[in-house]
Amino acid sequence: MASAEALSFQLWLAERKNILLLTHARPDGDAIGSLLGAFYALRNVCTVHPFSNDRFPARYHAYAPKELQMGGKLDPAAYDGVLCLDSATEERLSLPQGMKLSHFSGAHCVLDHHIDNPGYAALSIVDPTAAAAAELLYRLLSECEVEICANAATAMLLGIVTDTGGFRFANTTPTTFHTAAALLAAGADHNRVMNSVFFNDPPGLMRLRAAVVEGMKVELDGRLVYFEVTDELLARFDVDPRNTEDLIEAVRVAAGAVIVCRLSKVNDGVRFSLRSKDPSVSIIEIAHAIGGGGHRLSAGAHAKDVTMVQAVELLRTEAKKVLNGQEGSH
Repeated sequence: MASAEALSFQLWLAERKNILLLTHARPDGDAIGSLLGAFYALRNVCTVHPFSNDRFPARYHAYAPKELQMGGKLDPAAYDGVLCLDSATEERLSLPQGMKLSHFSGAHCVLDHHIDNPGYAALSIVDPTAAAAAELLYRLLSECEVEICANAATAMLLGIVTDTGGFRFANTTPTTFHTAAALLAAGADHNRVMNSVFFNDPPGLMRLRAAVVEGMKVELDGRLVYFEVTDELLARFDVDPRNTEDLIEAVRVAAGAVIVCRLSKVNDGVRFSLRSKDPSVSIIEIAHAIGGGGHRLSAGAHAKDVTMVQAVELLRTEAKKVLNGQEGSH
């Protein structure tokens, strides 16, 4: 029997003829997998138009179908619905500069798994227990009896594999494995996904990863590990910053580390990418304190008008609060 959420989604789809598909800016594997999974599955249900104002990281270029619009203009009047996938807030949606979700008069629907998603659409289906937005998408499509073709299955498997780190992270559940098995049964290309995610690094990125490990900082009795990605490092190894989303995994393996952070200087401040290795230690409080959000164990933030020195001190201060709270809870 379909859930109430699936029935609501099914009704929403039935009332749409032309749907714009969106995901978050600087798309990662789950954003891309959800966007393309929805495109391949729904194009036999209605007209769907996948859009991203940001180019995909190089490892995912081959997944982009010819129908995907990357950048350019959008006509809000062309759509009677907007489906937002894997984006915790409407501000994070990858839309043309100056364009907002409110510019589209058609009905909006959100499918997401971020715990701090405020539900910014009339129909907001948010499941923080889902390991990936692609996992939630698969569940809804299956309950709505939408056919999952091999291309859709491959895209959704990509989303699940990347957001679980190849099923290594604590967000992996029995449902995650059941979903992955069902996607493989539907024709998902497991070899293609694994090769593109884990065995596809150019030499420059590999050398950058080595430099990141060499320059990492270990503090708070080894429980905080962080590193900086600078323009100088990117230039030295000729690496596009869009292709560095997985660098944090290089230091996440550090024994004793609880909180891991990547710091990146941007034009108006510093961007934080945060991970927790301990399911009992939520780093979303750190992200919130810096003005960001995400999940309990994976979050991010963008601190404006701060130097790297100030950003490191901010990280140290907020991490100490969280880690001291952990000590007090034992």
